[in-house]
Amino acid sequence: MNNFITYILKLSGFFSLFFNLFLGIFVYSKNRKNWVNISFLLVSISIGCWSVGSSFINILSKGIALKIERICWSFAVFLPYFLLLFFHFVTSNKNKWVLRISFFVSCIFLIIVPTPLLVKTLSYRFPHYPNVILSEPGILSPLFIIYFSLSVGIGVYWLINMMFRGNSFQRLQAKYLLVSTIVAVISGIEYFSTFMGIKKSPPMDDFILILYFSLMSYAIIRHRLMDIRVAVTKAGIFFILYAIVLGIPFYVGYRTGSW
Repeated sequence: MNNFITYILKLSGFFSLFFNLFLGIFVYSKNRKNWVNISFLLVSISIGCWSVGSSFINILSKGIALKIERICWSFAVFLPYFLLLFFHFVTSNKNKWVLRISFFVSCIFLIIVPTPLLVKTLSYRFPHYPNVILSEPGILSPLFIIYFSLSVGIGVYWLINMMFRGNSFQRLQAKYLLVSTIVAVISGIEYFSTFMGIKKSPPMDDFILILYFSLMSYAIIRHRLMDIRVAVTKAGIFFILYAIVLGIPFYVGYRTGSW
C-alpha cells in the first residue's frame, strides 16, 4: 500500500502543474485584457511551477534535483506579490505602496533562492514513506513563511472590506473569494507545517489546491455570479473528476493487490 501511495505522492506535483496551468490559461483566455484574469494566470503559474518541484526532486538525482527545486522556489517567492496583485485588482484597492513593497521583498528572496538560506537540502524525512523526498528549510525559511502569511492576510483584509463596503454583487463576490482563500490557507498550513518538520507525513497540499483553483476560476469567469450554487456545482465537477482520476488507480491497485 505504501509503495502505491508513494507513487501517487511523487506524481502529485505534475497533477498540480497541469491542473493549475489549465485553469489559469482558461481564465486568462476569457478576457486577456482584464488584469484580474492576468494576475490570476500569474498566480496559477507560480503555484503550479512551485508544486511540480515536489515531483522533480523524487525522480531526479539529488544534485540536479536540488537545483530544480530551487528554480521552482523562484516561482514561490513571487507568489505573495502575485496574490496581492490579484486581490488588488479584484477589490479595486488603491494602496499601491503595498504592491511596491511586496515586489521589493520578493526580489530580495529571489536573490537568495540559489543559496541554502531558503532551501537547505533534500532528504528522506518520513519513516512510513521512506522513498519520499522533501526539501529541508534554510535559516531564512521562517521569514518567507511570515511574508507569505502577511500577504495572504492583507488580501483577506481587502476582501473583508469589499464585503462590507461594496454593492450586492461585490459582497457576493467577496464572500465567494473568501471561501476560496480559506481553502488555500488550509493548503498552505498543511505544506509549511510539513516543510518545517511539524507534521510528520508527506504534504497533501497539491490535492487541496485543486478545490481552491476550481472555486477561484469560476468566481472570476462568472464574475456576475448569477447563481452561486451553479458556480459551486461546476467547480465541484472539476474536483470530482480529479478525485476519479486518482481513485481509479487506487481501486485497481487494491483489487489486483499490486500495492
